[in-house]
Amino acid sequence: MSRQALRWSCRSFLIRLALPAIAVSAIAARPAFADWKRIDSPNFVVIGDVSAGQLRDVAVRFEGFRETLSRVLSQRATATAVPTVVIVFPSDKALTPFKPRFKGKPVELSGLFVPRSDINYIAVLAGGEPQDLRVIFHEYAHLIISNVSHSVPAWLNEGLAEYYSTYEMLRDGREALLGRPVVSHLQELNNTKLLTLDELLKVDHDSPLYNEGERRSVFYAQSWALTHLILLGQPPRLQQLGNFMTGLDQGQSEQVAWQSAFGPDMDKALRGYIRQNAFRYYQYKFSEKLTTFSATPTPLAQADVQAFLGDFLTRQQRFDEASQRLSSAATLDASNARVRIARARLAIERRDFAAAEKLLLEPGDAQDWLVSYGAGVSLVTILERQGSTADAAYLTAARQSFDAVIAAHGDVPNALARRASLELRSGSEPSDKTVLLIARARALAPGRSDYAFIHAEVLARRGQFADARNLLGPMLQSTNPANIREPARKLMTYVVQLEQYRKTQRAAAPSAGARTSDATPPATDSTTSTPTEPVERGATEPAARASAPVFRVLQSGEQRLEGKLDRIDCAGASATFRVQTPDGPVVVRATRLSDVDFITYRDDLSGNVGCGPMKEPMMVHVTWKEGKNDGTPAQGSKQVVAIEFLPKDPR
Repeated sequence: MSRQALRWSCRSFLIRLALPAIAVSAIAARPAFADWKRIDSPNFVVIGDVSAGQLRDVAVRFEGFRETLSRVLSQRATATAVPTVVIVFPSDKALTPFKPRFKGKPVELSGLFVPRSDINYIAVLAGGEPQDLRVIFHEYAHLIISNVSHSVPAWLNEGLAEYYSTYEMLRDGREALLGRPVVSHLQELNNTKLLTLDELLKVDHDSPLYNEGERRSVFYAQSWALTHLILLGQPPRLQQLGNFMTGLDQGQSEQVAWQSAFGPDMDKALRGYIRQNAFRYYQYKFSEKLTTFSATPTPLAQADVQAFLGDFLTRQQRFDEASQRLSSAATLDASNARVRIARARLAIERRDFAAAEKLLLEPGDAQDWLVSYGAGVSLVTILERQGSTADAAYLTAARQSFDAVIAAHGDVPNALARRASLELRSGSEPSDKTVLLIARARALAPGRSDYAFIHAEVLARRGQFADARNLLGPMLQSTNPANIREPARKLMTYVVQLEQYRKTQRAAAPSAGARTSDATPPATDSTTSTPTEPVERGATEPAARASAPVFRVLQSGEQRLEGKLDRIDCAGASATFRVQTPDGPVVVRATRLSDVDFITYRDDLSGNVGCGPMKEPMMVHVTWKEGKNDGTPAQGSKQVVAIEFLPKDPR
């Protein structure tokens, strides 16, 4: 597998390209759809135009990979939070129509991984060599890692994915190898100037080293080597790695957590490990029980095959080709439930919600759990994208879909979580069953922050405010990315204000002659974390209507000032900020602009923060520390830590 193919896969999984439509005649060119089969293993749905033995071999290989990761990475790891469909093609010619294109030509690859928020697709060749699946296993490992934790730093995320990508199954699935040397990485490490350990640890997903340039290859190679040293070096450093991750979870900076866990000598140890070129690998042995499963391949109808392939194209944003496939499928069998759901998904992606609703609410008896799952997530997607409140029939259809999935295939985290989220839309207090559903989803995928938000809101709606706050508190730490901190901050505001509102209602109830149980429960959109509290008849608007921000908590040595930010001057990686305060202008500095934690409480402010004079000065809180007294340019200066943009219309 070439380095170029690996980088391409890591950056965007699948590039959205404007691809020419496949003529309908190309579909008719392969009439042997009766040869397609399906096998459901415990964690994968595998389909293909191959023999039953080949189909089963692919299922066993992927199940072995999942089992290996669950042993090595975490016992809490699941396959993924969403279903994964593996399509097995008999030849490169059969796979080619589904390959992405670059400059009009198919990209040369032997496997394709297309992860989406509600389903994953993997396309592979039957009988492929272990190295053909390196990119697939790399990307699949990323999803497993994200299930376990949302705070894994970039170097460790990529290092683990590269380490696991070398997975190879032996002895008919009874053994597996992990950690084999990656030749391209060894060449890179021996022929290129290495990063310092400090440089490696500072790389994040927005850093140039992660996204572009010649040094990107050495970042991947060195991340792999450091991970290999921690896992298989002598002595192994698994305990130190656990301490490092615990430090991050507790809000320590990466540098502080690293020094506390590993000490000062790891840079020297890593360079020595690379020079010795003595990379070991590990052999895992499975019991028969772990590597076998009872499942018989079943034939797939022609319409089902076209529906699967059409949905695969939809997930690649190749809508015209998907439409042709699905039209062909509808012609074959107009009543096919899988075809109907695939057509609804295509309509959603094209933002034709009326057409999608009509297809989703048509009466039908879906016997397949995967079809029921597709119906449920499509109904929820329409709710989320339109921001609407569903009527009873709509919610009932979605509930029934997820209930069918849970009954047939209970441990699909996304089905459990979305079923719980429906109760938040219903207006009723979440039931004990809802609590169990979201708790189970989080146990299976503890790294999914969106499931944590649903869980926190369920707890708050049931009056368990302390539990909700305890769940959200760690997600407010500055070590988390903004897309986790900001929803957590909004939801924490809601929890605090809801608790105040409930207390006010209880205090007022005796004098008003009303029962607190008569109060209308709150309604929120859990997916966007924009809670609102409905107004009880005769009551004043509750506190949850206000948007009082929960400001960033000051850490040791930090100070805060308030004023109007009117200018940002950038010079390379550094920046200075001028803030107008009642006592005059104050200048704060940042050695690296990327280190500044930008937080906004304004609905009209999004995107990147630009350099130069502000078009409109904005009220901010600036958190800063004194510069180091070590003779550097920072001596005596105010070093900015965070800038919080205050609400435009504070209440």
